[in-house]
Amino acid sequence: MPFLTLKIELNDLDDDWQLSTSDKRYKILTAGNSSVSVKNRADYPGTVLEAVNNKIRCGYGNLGRFSTIKITREAIASPCSEEFLLIEVSPGGLEIVRDQFATLPLFLGQSDSTVYISNDFSWVAQQIGRAQLTVNDGSLARFLLVVGMDNSTIFEQISVISDSEYVKIRPDGQLSVSKPLVDVTTAESDPIKFPFHLENIYKSIQKEIDINKAGFEFSGGIDSATAAAWFAAQSKIDAYVMLFPSKSGVTQKAKIADFEKKFDSTVHLSEIKEHNDYPLSRYGNSVSAMFYEYQEIYTEQLDKLASAMEADGKRFVFTGIGGNELFEPYEALKSKKEPLSNELYRKRFSKSNIYSDAVRDVAADSLKTHRWPRALLAESVIMAHTSRNNTYIEKDIWPISPFASPELFVYTSNLPAAFRIDKMILRSYHESQDYPKSIYAPEINENFGRYFQKFIHTDFKQRLSLAYSDSILKSKNWINEDYVENVINNPHQITSRDCLQLFTLAVAELNLH
Repeated sequence: MPFLTLKIELNDLDDDWQLSTSDKRYKILTAGNSSVSVKNRADYPGTVLEAVNNKIRCGYGNLGRFSTIKITREAIASPCSEEFLLIEVSPGGLEIVRDQFATLPLFLGQSDSTVYISNDFSWVAQQIGRAQLTVNDGSLARFLLVVGMDNSTIFEQISVISDSEYVKIRPDGQLSVSKPLVDVTTAESDPIKFPFHLENIYKSIQKEIDINKAGFEFSGGIDSATAAAWFAAQSKIDAYVMLFPSKSGVTQKAKIADFEKKFDSTVHLSEIKEHNDYPLSRYGNSVSAMFYEYQEIYTEQLDKLASAMEADGKRFVFTGIGGNELFEPYEALKSKKEPLSNELYRKRFSKSNIYSDAVRDVAADSLKTHRWPRALLAESVIMAHTSRNNTYIEKDIWPISPFASPELFVYTSNLPAAFRIDKMILRSYHESQDYPKSIYAPEINENFGRYFQKFIHTDFKQRLSLAYSDSILKSKNWINEDYVENVINNPHQITSRDCLQLFTLAVAELNLH
């Protein structure tokens, strides 16, 4: 059962809500044909579901401080360190306001006079029903090319409620969305103060959670190692590693050994098996039961890591999400008040071997106007939260991503490019703290690209053929058919970029069918 679900019949808004005690793991309220369920969670950020007559409040975070929607909306008008989600349902309709972190994926679906909200994309899609879903070509094209995310999904009826947004749905079904503009251009940009800003984030987290209940994703790379090293310098931590096979695993182990030598930590290894852990293996037996759009390409491996943490009683996980985006000079463009131009987006859609030029044109044209306000955080950060956080949340483990902190993002947005390129300021911080050099100045960076490129050769031909047969994308003339058929027959010729786009092709076909 998802962390949070709302099924609201707009005709039931005047009904009184009744508490259901059918499942002690969840708080559940019902009114007529409407229902709301929220996972019971006492640990940070803590969940809330309460009703007074015909009005309910639900969500997570310190909602006692946010007594009204108005106050909550004011809280997101400037960079904020608090995580919260507040949903109110009353005779006047639905109101939703959320923080700048957007840790919990949140999808909004509408069908006739019913509104569906959940962290589970598949649940919303299934509630609406396949017969009622229509494809959003622009969003589908951007999904295939893995770039240019906005609040839309591949289905017209389902949207993403992203960071800092205020959403109102009136009893007649009319929807409005607003988001405050956070001006990052006036923020402090003194490079000397980087340790102060970074460590303030860590200290604020330290006040909220029991570190003994936290696991740390640790790949051996600088992003995931930063929080792990800082907290390990304070007390013993548990780090969890997805260990790559062959040569990459050897260099990973060397970094892990250096980390364990320096810090008091326990490292738990989850080995990736060469022939058993291939992405899309979860799709091999059935293509009819689920919707797959929002799942990470390496969900199999991430699920193993999450299961290990669950077995150890962990309630939080630190991730390195946001590290790449935090230090990329491109993100300085976010400081502009106007949306990114269509021309800039079009340049970002590089030519694809897998997809025809028509896909790139449809993707870029769909972004000429933005239906929804743009996010403060980088779109790839929001996508990462949306595609991978549920893997932990469904095990009641709350993801914490310090590099995706709005406060830290606003600070780094104004740093001179020289400090951001190649994460220079972060590497300098590691060096100043005497962290292991093998991590902040590695000879090699292990990544999933090499892994997927290699293992796509094992059994992907069968899986891709299954997804590609009777292809809906082919019928749209969106596929370079000769190239794809050659890859199916000669998988050793595939490139890393093609591998990711073939994954999106297979996932899209499964959804569309």
